[in-house]
Amino acid sequence: MISPRSQMVAKLDRYIARYFVARYLLTFGGVVGLYVVVDAIERIPPISRQPTVAEMARVAADYYISHAPLFLVDLAAGINLIAGLWTLAGLLRHNEFMAIQTSGVSSQRALTAVWAISMAPSALIWGSQEVLAPLLLPIYRDSEWRIRHKSDLATIEAIIVEDNQGRAFCIDVYDPKKRRLEGILVFPSSTHPQLIQAAWGRFVPGGIQLVEVTRWETSTRDRPKIDDAEYGVDTDLSEDVLMRKRQVPQLLDGAALRRLAEVLSGWPQAREFTAEYHRRPADLFSSCGLLLLGIPLFLAASQKGRALGGGGWLTLLFERLLPLLVFAGFYLVRLFAESILAPPWGVWLPALLVLAAGSACYFRRDVF
Repeated sequence: MISPRSQMVAKLDRYIARYFVARYLLTFGGVVGLYVVVDAIERIPPISRQPTVAEMARVAADYYISHAPLFLVDLAAGINLIAGLWTLAGLLRHNEFMAIQTSGVSSQRALTAVWAISMAPSALIWGSQEVLAPLLLPIYRDSEWRIRHKSDLATIEAIIVEDNQGRAFCIDVYDPKKRRLEGILVFPSSTHPQLIQAAWGRFVPGGIQLVEVTRWETSTRDRPKIDDAEYGVDTDLSEDVLMRKRQVPQLLDGAALRRLAEVLSGWPQAREFTAEYHRRPADLFSSCGLLLLGIPLFLAASQKGRALGGGGWLTLLFERLLPLLVFAGFYLVRLFAESILAPPWGVWLPALLVLAAGSACYFRRDVF
């Protein structure tokens, strides 16, 4: 039989969980809306060139739906943090947190619902990247080509693409105005054992003509080096399909990320795919760690603001700035770690460190 105290705690968990979900949806909508408004300033001209209003609406919807995962993946932990601390701020402002403390339920136990449920959005985003994101990849490629590059002919950087023969091409820069490819690597496949590096190239009927070429025959043990002034590669890649086949790590499932990391093994381009593969589970730990760290800091900042007076505005300032400062600090540490450490260490180390720091702060006896 369930005791009255257990029923009260369960009811409290449900109440706080609903509180968090409402604020998460508001935060999520605000972030997406802000992104759309800022990005639309640049995208309105190419979208408005569509022949009909219905076509404009379709192209805009395709573009923003398919591009949403690219920034939501990086901001998922920050959205969780803002929603969690916003939930705590509401409990404090309406004196509900004080009522919880006086009811005999420990503050740490009451707030377990906040940081526990905050892991659910990260898990959903991880699952959507495995299931839904690959379905969005063709839409992303088409809308990217139609809106971002085809209209204004901007250069395209860091392209990784595979042709119909299973060969991976890494292209540093593609300049549509000059119709020129720069910094080209063609990785070997089962049917084409050569690794090819070229300074630049151009599209020709039936393939790509490479200039200033170095080739390594990887099918032999000694891998002799062959230098050519020009070398033609037969491939289905062309200007029209280049962007439509481009690989985007955030929109690939785990199996595709592992495969491409193996294909590009030994080259810097493999880091991006390996890091993205490990970043998805690591985000579960970092989201939880940021909230465990943010809750004690938030309570301390609120108490400090009230102690300094200011008619509540100073407390409000602390409450609004703290989530941004905590997330910005973590994000900078993660960027630094990923730049100097090889994956998976560059991904997992910041996540585990923030989880350890958050646990140490949250579960201290004198925090609440």
